[in-house]
Order: sequence, then C-alpha cells, then structure tokens
Amino acid sequence: MEGIIGIVFYSALSGGVTVAFQHGLAYLIVITLAIAALVQWLPRARAAA
Repeated sequence: MEGIIGIVFYSALSGGVTVAFQHGLAYLIVITLAIAALVQWLPRARAAA
C-alpha cells in the first residue's frame, strides 16, 4: 500500500509538492472509503449459545 502511495506521489511531483500531496491524499481517501465499504460485507461472528 505504501508503495502505491509513493508511486502516486512521485508521479504527480512534477506539478509541485503541494499537488503531489493532494494526489496522494486523494488516493488515501478513496482507498480508505473502499476498505470501509468492503468491511461491511464481512460475516459477523455468531453469538455463543
């Protein structure tokens, strides 16, 4: 995951550090929201009977 963030950051670095940071942050937000959505589909633990 950190490697992908680095790739996003360094590929946008030609626009300046601020732009590269914004791109990296946008990537992190999208991935975080996607993981949060996927976690909702995990099976829940059953209560002990």
